[in-house]
Amino acid sequence: MNLRTFGQLKSQIARVCGASGMPVTDPRVMEMLNLATEELLNEADFPWTVERVIFKVYDGRIVLPAGFDRIFGLNVDGIPQQINSPWYEVTQGSVGGGENWYGYWGFADFDCGNAGVTLDRDTVFQFRDIPRNQRYRLTVQTQYAEDAGAEILIKGYDYDRNPVNLLSDGTADGGERLPLTVAPQNSSSTFSEISGYVKPMTKGEVWINAVGFNGDTYHVATLAPKDESPFWRSYKVPGAGLAGCGCTDSSGCRISCVMARCRRRYVPVTSDNDFVMCGNIPALKKMVQAVWFSDAGDFEKYAAYKAAAVDLLKKEALAFRGKSKVPAISYQRGYGLGVMPYLR
Repeated sequence: MNLRTFGQLKSQIARVCGASGMPVTDPRVMEMLNLATEELLNEADFPWTVERVIFKVYDGRIVLPAGFDRIFGLNVDGIPQQINSPWYEVTQGSVGGGENWYGYWGFADFDCGNAGVTLDRDTVFQFRDIPRNQRYRLTVQTQYAEDAGAEILIKGYDYDRNPVNLLSDGTADGGERLPLTVAPQNSSSTFSEISGYVKPMTKGEVWINAVGFNGDTYHVATLAPKDESPFWRSYKVPGAGLAGCGCTDSSGCRISCVMARCRRRYVPVTSDNDFVMCGNIPALKKMVQAVWFSDAGDFEKYAAYKAAAVDLLKKEALAFRGKSKVPAISYQRGYGLGVMPYLR
């Protein structure tokens, strides 16, 4: 497996673009490479799609860093987790949802109240909830000076749970627009929840804080430079960190330590120095040809070239990982291996 930039492989990819190749300078070379990479990403969990991540979270709420789609497996504060689907809390036979499960799970037997269960909470637009103890406005600040006129549209709900919908040049944009500058810019509206962003590609990160009327400040989002409509995958570990163990930050907020195996999110290349997620040149060449035949309506050749590309990547994955795919010792959770939920 190799790690390559677009600049390092574009000349080889350009030779198979279109019916008879394209000049390296043709912008369609990058476009077709991105289409090929995005399609390959969904075919299997290749080595370049999976990464080990270690980070800290507040009060048992896990929000994956930008660039990751989902968690394959994880442990929280050293306790391996069983990940339940988003339907778990609303289907018959489950033990119920909510943040406090003390009556259903034997939390007293765990130092942190973490029973090894993690709930999938789908996507969110902020790392931390904005408190409801007072009114909060948002501040937006950039890492570097951006182009003149650059701005971000933030969608959400105000303190009274009404949609934020300010007029911009006489038009309602469904949110509030704020300039992107190094100096913090304050929103006119209050925000109790963020429901989406529309931003341009930026030179650096964009930081968003919620600032209360009494000065309380919470960092609620960091937007990556290439994120134009950012969102993050969210999980909840009921009870994690609630018993007072583990770490705390400088303000005394409870923190849990997370180690996870995560699936990477597709990120298109936009310059010669960007790493291509799939660095296997033979597979990329086959997939670029498959994309061309798909656009031309020749689905028989599309399927054949795509199958060849996937086969090359599977063989590469086997050579990279070896034949061992499971831990040396594996246990199924049972009554003899830990606390089980009480049935009522």
